[in-house]
Amino acid sequence: MTSSNNIHIEYTTKSKSTDKFTISKANSDDTSKIVSFLQFFKEISFCDWQDEEHIRNVLHSDSSRCYLAKKNNHTIIGVIIGGFMGTRATLNHIAVSPLFRNNKIGTALTKAMLSDFYDNGIKRVFLFIDNKNKTAYKFWSSFGFLPTVGETTCELDL
Repeated sequence: MTSSNNIHIEYTTKSKSTDKFTISKANSDDTSKIVSFLQFFKEISFCDWQDEEHIRNVLHSDSSRCYLAKKNNHTIIGVIIGGFMGTRATLNHIAVSPLFRNNKIGTALTKAMLSDFYDNGIKRVFLFIDNKNKTAYKFWSSFGFLPTVGETTCELDL
């Protein structure tokens, strides 16, 4: 897989053989749909200030990435957003519609993003998991992500 804007991968879900989904890079036309989709998921800590203007800036940034999973090539059923600087990257948000979970959509989104990061010279990827979210911990562990030892995450909203 490459990091070009032409990534388009088609999958068939386990639930129904007629349900197909594609993974592709998001573009400006997807902005309002991405915001609406991500606002639904309280567990991903999508902030109020992450509005359409913010997402549009993410989509236009050379150091940010957003991939979408779309059902039958139009309805968003999954989103992953991340960014990088130097040789390090962060996965900021991932969400999959509850109706389509356990169909490898999160896995496909993650593989697209990690491949893109790799193609851009990224050597280490960070992400944050809520301590109570055992499902997320199991998912990310399956990719080889490990908890950091001896570090505390600090943040500040500006």
